[in-house]
Amino acid sequence: MLDTVLKAAESLAARRIGALIVFERTTGLRHYAELGVGLDALVSPELLGSIFLPYSPLHDGAVFVQGNRVVAAGCFLPLSRNMQLGRELGTRHRAALGISEETDAAAWWCRRRRGASRWSRRGQIETPLDGETLRRRLGNCWAWGGRRGDGDAPRRPAPPAASAEPK
Repeated sequence: MLDTVLKAAESLAARRIGALIVFERTTGLRHYAELGVGLDALVSPELLGSIFLPYSPLHDGAVFVQGNRVVAAGCFLPLSRNMQLGRELGTRHRAALGISEETDAAAWWCRRRRGASRWSRRGQIETPLDGETLRRRLGNCWAWGGRRGDGDAPRRPAPPAASAEPK
C-alpha cells in the first residue's frame, strides 16, 4: 500500500499534475466524502493518475483514501481560515490545510505548476517533501502492525492542577 501511494505521488509530481489526496485516520470523513463522487476501489497509481488528469471530471477535488481503498473523489474540503497564510497559497493548499485543521486526517498534494510535493497534518504544512520524507509521513500516518496511526507516543494526561485548598 505504501509503495503504491508513493508511486502515484511521484508520478503525479513528475508530470506536474495537481492532486490532493486525503488519508482518513480516526475521524470519519463521510460528511466530506458525500460531497464528492463515491467510489470503492483499491488504491493504485493508475487510478489516482486517471482521476487527476486535467480533463477528468473529478480532477479538481480531493480523493479520500480509507485504509487501502479510494472511497471518494472530486470532494470539496473546508478551506483554512488561517490569516497568516500568504497570498501565493492557492485553494489546494488551503483545502489540505483546512481538512488537517478540522480533523485528524493527513493530506498530500502536488502543485500543478512546479510539481512540488507537500504534506499537511495537524494544521501544519511541510514543504518541500522528497520521496523518503513522504514514505516516513505515510508510514507514520497509518497503523502498521498494530502501532498507533500517527507515529506519536501516546499523550499523557496533564497533571492535576495544584489545589487552592489548604491541606
